[in-house]
Amino acid sequence: LALAAFRELASWTDVARLQFNLAVQDRGSGRLPEARARFAEALEAFERIGSTDHTRQARASLAELLLAQARLDEAAQSLESDPDPHAGSPQPRAALLTAHGRLAALRGDIESAQSAFRSARELREAAGLPDWVRMSELDLAELAARAGQLARAEQAARQLRRDMTEAGDAHAA
Repeated sequence: LALAAFRELASWTDVARLQFNLAVQDRGSGRLPEARARFAEALEAFERIGSTDHTRQARASLAELLLAQARLDEAAQSLESDPDPHAGSPQPRAALLTAHGRLAALRGDIESAQSAFRSARELREAAGLPDWVRMSELDLAELAARAGQLARAEQAARQLRRDMTEAGDAHAA
């Protein structure tokens, strides 16, 4: 009801925020088609209001969802539609790089995936986002496992578990 009212009033900021948050909830509940539609509308609304960082985050989230559904071409199209992936705040840029890395990994391009994951980690380190740095490290560990570097992946995973435990994130550990 609120969403319909916001659309009728052309309150695109509210539509974008509401749809993005509902998409995250839908994704977490396994309602992927609904999440996809919501992320797409959020992306469109964020573009409409000119919120670059939010647009980038919505684009990355939509691409990640498409990747989870093995819709690689659609994910690539979404990622490639970013007009300037080098602009904006570190975390949305890192999210976009991470999605690019996952796409590359799924396509078997380990070198490109590793480069994207490392760039995302560097952005997060520079921005002082330790929880997100650990997520980038986890992406790199998973990539090492995919590349057959099992000892390296295991060592990285063990270190991440220690780091997460020390940071008080026992659930993630």
